[in-house]
Amino acid sequence: MRLFGYVRVSSREQEQGYSIDAQMKRLQDFCTGRGHVLVRMFREVETAKKAGRPIFNEMIAALKKDASVEGILTHKVDRLCRNFKDYVLVDEITQTGKKFLFVEEEFAATAAGKLTFGMKVLLAKHYIDNLSDEVKKGMVEKVAQGGYPCHAPWGYKNVKAPHSLEPDPLRAPLVRQLYEWYATGLESLDSVREKFIATGIPYRPSAPRPAKSVIEFILKNRSYTGWFDFLGERYKGAYEPIIPESLFERVQRAFNGRGRGSGHRGVQINFRGLFLCHSCRCRITGTIKKGKYTYYTCTHMRGPCAEPALREEKLEAEIQDVLRQLDHGDDLLAMAKEGYLGKTADRRQQRETERARLEERVTKLREFMNRGYEDKLEGRITEEFWAEKDKAWKAELEAVSQRLEALKKDQVGRPEMAVKLLELSQTLHRVWPTRTVEQKRRIVEITHWNSTVSAGKLRPAWNSPFDLIAEGPKVKEWWALLDSNQRPKDYESSALTD
Repeated sequence: MRLFGYVRVSSREQEQGYSIDAQMKRLQDFCTGRGHVLVRMFREVETAKKAGRPIFNEMIAALKKDASVEGILTHKVDRLCRNFKDYVLVDEITQTGKKFLFVEEEFAATAAGKLTFGMKVLLAKHYIDNLSDEVKKGMVEKVAQGGYPCHAPWGYKNVKAPHSLEPDPLRAPLVRQLYEWYATGLESLDSVREKFIATGIPYRPSAPRPAKSVIEFILKNRSYTGWFDFLGERYKGAYEPIIPESLFERVQRAFNGRGRGSGHRGVQINFRGLFLCHSCRCRITGTIKKGKYTYYTCTHMRGPCAEPALREEKLEAEIQDVLRQLDHGDDLLAMAKEGYLGKTADRRQQRETERARLEERVTKLREFMNRGYEDKLEGRITEEFWAEKDKAWKAELEAVSQRLEALKKDQVGRPEMAVKLLELSQTLHRVWPTRTVEQKRRIVEITHWNSTVSAGKLRPAWNSPFDLIAEGPKVKEWWALLDSNQRPKDYESSALTD
């Protein structure tokens, strides 16, 4: 049989001595003993946790193209795939007549063989998921004790416990100086960057002159205050801060003020940076005319643009009209609420039914395992028969237990949150005139940030889930697609109503 060989390690496994050379020797010995021919060997150093390995994909493409190659040989199942997408791909290829052979394992071309192979993939995925969980646990424990979880930010250097970071004597004073410059509100990122370069301190040997984005990243990195964010939580580091928190907050306020901008005589540009030019996709900016009128135009960053200027009053009217698209009337709202609540109840019932069935199966499997062990001890079944059945029961028990765990994590959602979001969406265009400037900006950011302006008209680019709400009547049972887990990022009802 003409075969492709596939050997793989992750960098972590390579360090542990699970070498590619050892796998290649096993594959060559296997082919020599069985009379197979290795047409080509594919070597890869890449984790199989996620689909998308480049060498694996190249091999699969070559297998599909070359009719003379009958299959793929690898060391074990976990060398080939550890995720469900690759498993589905392998299954599809086997249905075309191609073979997948393993040095350490053998699977019959039967339903039972396919089940065993699927269980092996499941166990391989469980191993890598569990390893990831253990690494995260270790990192969480480290940060809980004040240890920094990543490479040291510029201005610090990594040291061993207990503090994990300490200020770099050359760079730390410059970091503080960057913050002090920008906190005045009189400096831009470009001017701060020029001052950085003028100090003669290199950013790094390979790139001594930092990019403007580097300066911005430093000025928005809370780690310099002794606090840092990790996995959505904020922790107090056990290391010396470079700047006080008050200085960090002053810099963030300077960023916020500059982001919205101000025009002549302190008149604010209220909606600067929220929209795009439909013609050239540049940002829409604002300018003050005659000291009091605000006009919004394309920034022309990609060259001349014929898009006309738009008065702020007209832009506000356009925003209100766009928000009106979320209001489908009280009758449709009532129907959507009823339909969504009904769908949610059905999903919960289905989940509870499946959970009860799986728990019953767990009980049965444990009974089988106990009874089988007793039968083996009593001599009613052979040791080999018991070992085979016990192995199958344990594999099924693992799969069922994982499905139960997945059901626990499968959040149907809080229907009251989704219903509240629906209700709020209907009222946004009505409350718009009474909102403050900051509230109006927040409404736009949550609902349709990055909409485009074309010939004085606003073309909405809805954020999720407002795209579903806006399309409401055009999509059958659209409320079934709306789940509280789809609520917009950083969504707070007060941002829309207060």
